[in-house]
Amino acid sequence: PYQLLDADVQDNLRELLIHLPTVQALLDRYMRCGGFPASVSDEHVNGQPSELTVRTLWDLIESEVQRQGMDATRAYRAIERTVRAIRYPTGWTALGEYLGADRRTAEDYVRVLAHMFTTLILHRLDPERLGPMLRAQRKLYLIDPLLIHLPRRMRQSEAVPDLPALVENIVVVTLFRSEERPLVEEFAVPQALFYWKSKSGGEVDAIAGVGPMRTRTPVEVKYQTVVSGRDIAALTRSFPRGIVVTRDLLDVSDRRFPRLPAALFLWVLSRESTVRAAE
Repeated sequence: PYQLLDADVQDNLRELLIHLPTVQALLDRYMRCGGFPASVSDEHVNGQPSELTVRTLWDLIESEVQRQGMDATRAYRAIERTVRAIRYPTGWTALGEYLGADRRTAEDYVRVLAHMFTTLILHRLDPERLGPMLRAQRKLYLIDPLLIHLPRRMRQSEAVPDLPALVENIVVVTLFRSEERPLVEEFAVPQALFYWKSKSGGEVDAIAGVGPMRTRTPVEVKYQTVVSGRDIAALTRSFPRGIVVTRDLLDVSDRRFPRLPAALFLWVLSRESTVRAAE
């Protein structure tokens, strides 16, 4: 995403606005059904994933969890708790209480889910070591929207994220796919994607990239039409530049902190990832 901080690239973004209605419609569909082939096919025919597709997805998770000698009900509750806590740091102790277990057991369940490519564990960035702060609270995301809808679809759970949380989940996972190597271990401890928290408590959703801080790109998700300076104070106070992901606002008047619609940002980012994979 660092290329989006280049002035020439920002100027060219205006030409892409003509495509915004199309990519926004695609994002809306993706938020409803996710990206699993069966789910996409269901949505095309019936407007939403079928009960069979949802049940098949859960059966696959349940089977692998049980193969690991673990309890499927606790795995389900770990997913449900992740849905409830999207956007917020999670401690193993609090998660353990939700699962009826201790903190180590809670961590074990999340790591198993991460190794199954269902959960992404985002660590807080250590500004001195430029690596994960393993003792700090971490943020949990699910790698596909269908997993986010799974508790509601399976058991009519009230664990349903609001729209900004759902978009933040998608943005963070897309950044992960763009920045990280395709290794299973990276889902548990990413090396090129973190979240940021300042000493005063200000938080930035994602820091993408490797190397010195100057080569990394902060990304803040504000899925709303109007974004004030106060809304992005944690970003502007902590970093000299960064990207703000909005609902439908494109504003590059401040070259240091361009504001891009989420659908456009995700489209550009996915195209960049495709180009990298082909090289």
